[in-house]
Amino acid sequence: MSPDASQVAFNFTKDGIINVATMPVMGGELKQLTYDRELAGWPCWSPDGQFLALEIERGDDTHIAIISSQGGEPVQLTFARGQSWPYSWSPDGDKIVFAGARDGVWNLWWVSRSDRSVRQLTHNTKLNVYFRYPAWSPLANQIVSEYSESRGNIYLMELR
Repeated sequence: MSPDASQVAFNFTKDGIINVATMPVMGGELKQLTYDRELAGWPCWSPDGQFLALEIERGDDTHIAIISSQGGEPVQLTFARGQSWPYSWSPDGDKIVFAGARDGVWNLWWVSRSDRSVRQLTHNTKLNVYFRYPAWSPLANQIVSEYSESRGNIYLMELR
């Protein structure tokens, strides 16, 4: 939902490829914003409604990109190998917080729209831990996120 609640941004699939579109909340025409050949999806609005952060796929990796909410060419902001999944923006509209996996280990990161600097926020080293859905607080003093640790058990069953 856009900050002014007038539009929604969403994924849609055409010819087997996920791209991003917007549509007025009160009805109207779908407006396709991205025309990616691999994947461009999971949009999240900037606080001023001028931009959308996206996840784009390049080979086996996903990256953070931004695009004008009116459309245009996405600008890639992250380039590290691994997975980068955007979820929300800082209240000042400069940083995008995302869950990122590097070498199979998930942590929280942010990337700056203005200078493209990237900062790791958590320092997890466990392969069985992941973070998802990080969201910035309105006062910009906290980030909340899903944190999960997978645990396995081995069961022995005798066959008769």
